[in-house]
Order: sequence, then C-alpha cells, then structure tokens
Amino acid sequence: MPACPRLTIIAGADKVQLITATCFEVLLYTYGGGQANKVHEFSLAQSIIDIAVSHARQNGAGSIRKVGIALGVVSHVAPASLKFSFDLAKEDTPAHKAELVIRRVALEASCKNCAETFFLQTSELVCPRCGSSLIRLLGDQELMVEYIEVDD
Repeated sequence: MPACPRLTIIAGADKVQLITATCFEVLLYTYGGGQANKVHEFSLAQSIIDIAVSHARQNGAGSIRKVGIALGVVSHVAPASLKFSFDLAKEDTPAHKAELVIRRVALEASCKNCAETFFLQTSELVCPRCGSSLIRLLGDQELMVEYIEVDD
C-alpha cells in the first residue's frame, strides 16, 4: 500500500493537474482559466475498476489485462483524463496491469429546425444540414463497460 498522504502535480502548457491522495480517497483537480474543477473522470475510473474486478472475481479469473469501454462523444468525459484516472485507480487491485481501451461512440440526433437525422461525431451540437443548434438527442450519452480480458 502506498504511503499516505500523497500529492502529485502535473504541469501542462495550459493547465495544471493536482492529485491528492489520502488513505481514504483520491481527488483529481484540474486548474485552468483561473479556477479549480474537480475532475469526475476519477470517480468514473474507479467505477470501471470496481465493475471489472467484480466480474473477474465472480468468474474465478486472475488478473485483469484489458478493460474495454464505449464512450459517447457527447458524454463530457475527457478520454485522456479518464485513462490517467484509470491508471491511478487500478493500483493495488487485480487490474493493476490493465490497459483501458476506449471506443468512441457517435450519438444519433435530430434537428428541431429542419428535421434532419444525423450522427454526432463530436460534442458540437450543430445540425450539419442547416447549422441550427436546436438539436434533440435520440440516444444515451453512454459510458459502458463492453469487455474485460483476464488471465486465468
């Protein structure tokens, strides 16, 4: 078990990430634009780990090699932050060597202005036909564990 507490600071060109860890919780904050925001990707990563470990144990599997998820393009989850958080959350678990594989999923939408139905490939909610931002989402903004690869 790592020594507690732990503090890690990662400085980038336009933001600073601060990870604080105690024996009870890990919080990831991103500082940018003069404000601090708690990054929800860590709690999502922890949930992904919990799901993977639970299913591996239920099936008598050893360590987890890979966890594959589907992530909607308008889910407001930053893939890089999720992978970073996953790498923190997997320490001291059967997933400690696991790789997180993210498959981005387009979301079906329709335009309230011109009735065009289309798939969103980015988080920009604009109709490709008429340019309207009056968009109705027809599916979920999903994040789903699709598969787990394990060692016996």
